[in-house]
Amino acid sequence: MIATNKSLGYLMVCVQPNGAAGMSLEAFKLWLLSIGCDNAVFLDGSDSATLHASGRFWIKPGMLKDHGNTIGLAFFS
Repeated sequence: MIATNKSLGYLMVCVQPNGAAGMSLEAFKLWLLSIGCDNAVFLDGSDSATLHASGRFWIKPGMLKDHGNTIGLAFFS
């Protein structure tokens, strides 16, 4: 999920490992609204999703994936 809070100038990226329990979509939506997010995009990467930040893989693709993700999103400061 990617969300923004324009008034604070925040961009939020949230990920969840495949198979992990989490909030329902409705609960997550209400939480984003409660912290002032004004836009959000929910993405379903399933076990193809990968998160690499600060030189570390925080979320790795599933064991049966070929580790060849063809779509990425990068942020630079």
